[in-house]
Amino acid sequence: MKRYFIYLAIALTSLLSFNSCCCEDADSDDYDTHYVDMLDTYKSTERKYKFFSNGDWYVESDSEWCQPQRWHGHYGHHTLRINIEKNRTGEKREAKIYIINNCSDEEIVTIYISQPSRR
Repeated sequence: MKRYFIYLAIALTSLLSFNSCCCEDADSDDYDTHYVDMLDTYKSTERKYKFFSNGDWYVESDSEWCQPQRWHGHYGHHTLRINIEKNRTGEKREAKIYIINNCSDEEIVTIYISQPSRR
């Protein structure tokens, strides 16, 4: 019986350790959760966005012309760099990029980017 409680204690400790590694609490008040970036150039450029994640994260983008340099990462403070291609369409275009927590599938940051056409 004593052996049963030891195994149970080990199992519970392992489970609690995994959960705390996946979604730790931390102060993320210094970072925005929404960015709206109205670019003033149609030329290719790179933008940087700071954020905090309390666990593993990944990125989704709804456009091919606006791509992150990293698609995933881990707990901590980060700067996501996004490469924006030159706008050759002749029209204004917009993109949405989402940084999502792997553990909860909740959006950590939403980035809206608008790029003008060549005038």
